[in-house]
Amino acid sequence: PTLRSFVSINDWDRVEDLFRSAKESFKAGGAQAWHFPSPLLFRIPGSRPRSYLRARSAVVTVGDEDEDEESQGPPAFEFHLATFDLKHSRQPREQDLESIGEDGE
Repeated sequence: PTLRSFVSINDWDRVEDLFRSAKESFKAGGAQAWHFPSPLLFRIPGSRPRSYLRARSAVVTVGDEDEDEESQGPPAFEFHLATFDLKHSRQPREQDLESIGEDGE
């Protein structure tokens, strides 16, 4: 599974921008932690139908550095979610398909 499969589709662009900013800032020698500016909906793994929890705290940090200091690969980032708001868990709306009919007969 990828991170994208767990983040709400409405939040994905903002999460992607946060990681992009973290990568650019890290390359420039900037901060080591970046906070997501607003609550984030995160899918509960294995839930059917898909259910989401709202994390009020989402932080991207640089992962532990590889013991091999000669490694020239990209940095590893970690995504930390905390302070889950159980009162605001979401489930997708059930769509009422019975009311949809076909015209032309």
